[in-house]
Amino acid sequence: MAIAVGGEAGTMGWVDLWGGILFYDLLRQDRDGPALRHIPLPLPSDIVAIKDLKGVKLNCPESRPRVFSLIKDGKACLKLANLQSTSERLPYTDIETGWPAFAVHNWAITVWSNTEISGSYEDLTVRDSDIKISNEVRLQLQKSGLLHRKPSRDEERDVVEVSLQNLVVSEPNVSLNGEEDVVYVMAATKFMDRKGWVLGIDMRSSTLLGVAEFGAEYVSGFSYRPGTISKYMNPSTTPGNYYVTAAN
Repeated sequence: MAIAVGGEAGTMGWVDLWGGILFYDLLRQDRDGPALRHIPLPLPSDIVAIKDLKGVKLNCPESRPRVFSLIKDGKACLKLANLQSTSERLPYTDIETGWPAFAVHNWAITVWSNTEISGSYEDLTVRDSDIKISNEVRLQLQKSGLLHRKPSRDEERDVVEVSLQNLVVSEPNVSLNGEEDVVYVMAATKFMDRKGWVLGIDMRSSTLLGVAEFGAEYVSGFSYRPGTISKYMNPSTTPGNYYVTAAN
């Protein structure tokens, strides 16, 4: 993946989420300086635990796609988010989705940030059990239907209320506002559910900021992508609502 960092040197970057980022200054004035610079990216904790025999092993760790953003005007110029969940595949197919059924036991989000081109990162980790929910947001959750799981087998009759830690979460995306540490994740009641929601989580305060329905025909692999296009719009000349979505 290629990214445009910009600046006076016209810096470009080539990203490998496992190997790191290779920077090149297209317009550099100092021709005697290094043409290429490399910074490593932090590995997910489950990979580190397996490779280096360090960290706490989960029962069935699974790393979700890692997403990063460069923020030049805020506090951090590089942010990465990683989502890990512990789930168990159940021995039957869900009658509602037609896909294998899973039981999600817990999940956690980690965000790394870096203020300069170096290998030193500050990290924040929030686990599902740590997330605080206000009465207002809790009411949003109840009204959304996200916590209500319909029967998955013919012998089941009742709609079951699940907790936040039992949701199928994926596609972590960091906020593009450098002044805040917010991560957006996609959430669904079941694997490959046709309905999806976006959860906004404040990593500093471990707080759920809100929940919004993503769309009636949500499918896995499509996610919410925050953007800054609204900064360049004049409400008086460009009325209406604008949404930007992207597929992995």
